[in-house]
Amino acid sequence: MGIHFRSGGLGDSILDIGRREATHLDTGRLLWSSQDGTRLGVWDTESGAYRIEDLAGNVDRESERGLVSMNEDIVQDGHRVGLQGGVLHLESWMENASVPEGFARFEGFEDTAVLTWEDAVGLSIVNAISVPGAVAVAYVADGRAGVMGLR
Repeated sequence: MGIHFRSGGLGDSILDIGRREATHLDTGRLLWSSQDGTRLGVWDTESGAYRIEDLAGNVDRESERGLVSMNEDIVQDGHRVGLQGGVLHLESWMENASVPEGFARFEGFEDTAVLTWEDAVGLSIVNAISVPGAVAVAYVADGRAGVMGLR
């Protein structure tokens, strides 16, 4: 694979240094990449769709966000983690993380899941990244910092 970079107004691009080629993602943001770099998880900023595609732009799988079932703020202002099976949306800040809409929602190609936290008041998600087998989430809840793993 190569290097992922953002350039003013051009959108995300993937540089394949070995082949001396660039793949421009237009309205897409790179959220995930396979280990060998041949498949990309791209969030389309215009349509709200998450798709897995190859370097030529051929779409393997695509899902669209469920606006009816998901809080709009989580999609617009929250954190996004791309995964092979879908995209995980996390709120940046919630007064009460036990609400039915949850503090996080996984929108997969096959299924969806809502994550709630019963006793967390004042939940702030600082960062979220994909790690082998899970998503590591740095947070502050009830004034205490921590890290959780979501699977």
